[in-house]
Amino acid sequence: ETALSQRLEILLSIVTEQSYKSVCRGLFEAHKLTFSFLLCAAIQLAAGYISHEQWNFFLRGGKPAGKANEENPDPDFITKDKWQLVRALSELVPENFKHLPTQVRDKTLPW
Repeated sequence: ETALSQRLEILLSIVTEQSYKSVCRGLFEAHKLTFSFLLCAAIQLAAGYISHEQWNFFLRGGKPAGKANEENPDPDFITKDKWQLVRALSELVPENFKHLPTQVRDKTLPW
């Protein structure tokens, strides 16, 4: 890592922090958390920690790509739409949610 890239990282960090503080001065307390979340999400997106597909799922929800015939384990507990979202999340982010449908299906009482 070169001295220039280190300087740019430091500069970006300082500008981000100062921008955050400046904007927060003009926000109501109730809106600061939302702004903080959006800023953090933008940073995570730019760094590649969150994919655009994951961000869109968070904002809009999604449709499952496969297993369309997998039956809802407990329609009284979880609606059809929510069950589809559980399955879609497990397909979109398998490294974190691969077993979520199985856990919800097998343990509907604790949920």
